[in-house]
Amino acid sequence: MYTALFLVIAVGAFAFAGAAQEPAITVEDPEYNFSEGDEFEINGTTYAVTSVGMTEPSGGGHGGGGGAHMEATIEWNVTEQGSAELATGPDNAIEYNDGEYEVVIENATNVSEFTLRQMPGDDVTVYTNDDGERVVEVQQDGETQIIPIDEYQGLQRFNFSEGDAIQYDGQNATVGNVTNGSVQLSWSEEVTEDVTLTEGGTTEEFGDETLVAHFPTDSSVVLSTNVDAYNEQADQQSFFHDRTDGLLMISFLSGATGFILLGMAYLPRRE
Repeated sequence: MYTALFLVIAVGAFAFAGAAQEPAITVEDPEYNFSEGDEFEINGTTYAVTSVGMTEPSGGGHGGGGGAHMEATIEWNVTEQGSAELATGPDNAIEYNDGEYEVVIENATNVSEFTLRQMPGDDVTVYTNDDGERVVEVQQDGETQIIPIDEYQGLQRFNFSEGDAIQYDGQNATVGNVTNGSVQLSWSEEVTEDVTLTEGGTTEEFGDETLVAHFPTDSSVVLSTNVDAYNEQADQQSFFHDRTDGLLMISFLSGATGFILLGMAYLPRRE
């Protein structure tokens, strides 16, 4: 009798869990509706939907990572400002023209120009004399000559003024303020940024409003500002899953109990 009761409960719970319909999430009047390849503009910025679709599960089949899920990637370009300060002296040499160069600025008032002077190689003897002046030791006509490094012609030089263009660290920079001890450089560069959207994920990248993502099909994504309505539907789905998981657990336990009782009925009795 008890065996039959538990088996009936197991079958009924399993059937009820299988027949239950999961509540669907719908987004009414979304602000944006996109497919892969679409572009849209907000506040002068152009956004491109580079991908929409199901992602492969990660983890290599060994229990790690999450399962497959819908994702959308949106990219856009922004202009960032960069700057650098170049200081004088050999200890502050920079890479330029496939070599090392030091910044040289005339010791004067109201300077607006500077020179990039090639750093001497290992085959050039450079030292500071007793007067604190950097000099180069060269051989001319069999005699040793001492020449101030500013007058030594064996080093390549490039001259720049405020407002000139200059290549620096891979950037097309502009020379700004020049002082006796330093040079200001500035540049702008275009950088690509992106955001990856998943079901129920929110973003504030597109304007000042918070948008929630939903995938009505496997090739489209919608964005809505009605986050509360979406969350309410998501909570209903979560409640549904909790209940169906509970029914499946009841089905499993009841079935297991029924089979245990059935097995016990066939155990030999001790006389």
